Amino acid sequence: MNGLLMTIARSPAAQADDLDAVTARVTAATGFNLVRRSHVVAVLEHPLIAGRLTVYCSPAGSHVSGHCPGLYPDRAFFDFVARAGSAVTGDPAWVLEPTLTKCHAQALRTLTANEPNAHADGFGVGRSEMECDVHGHSGGGSSLTISKRQ
Repeated sequence: MNGLLMTIARSPAAQADDLDAVTARVTAATGFNLVRRSHVVAVLEHPLIAGRLTVYCSPAGSHVSGHCPGLYPDRAFFDFVARAGSAVTGDPAWVLEPTLTKCHAQALRTLTANEPNAHADGFGVGRSEMECDVHGHSGGGSSLTISKRQ
């Protein structure tokens, strides 16, 4: 119970320190650059990649999401998200990427003309959990999220 109270009672300064540490690991692993930051969210972009990475840190844990235009991200985007996820969870990127690809494919399979938004979750490997969203409207978009299992 004390651990739970400690987690919930973490100060905003401690959360900001966590965000700084996780963001530094993600930027080192991916080459993405910090473009804006709040006390719980950091947004990263790369000059050669369409899309962005978002790092979240809260008392509930940390996760990273990759967001890109289009329903079919190129392999480089999956690689960057897997490397960012590795920086958050500690699992190797080469282990995360195939599961991330399966998660995205499952979301695509559930996309229909009548339901232009689809979600897939329940994918995991090692210490990592993954969920994927695809949006079929206005040219489409994909969001891939990796978090550390609690």
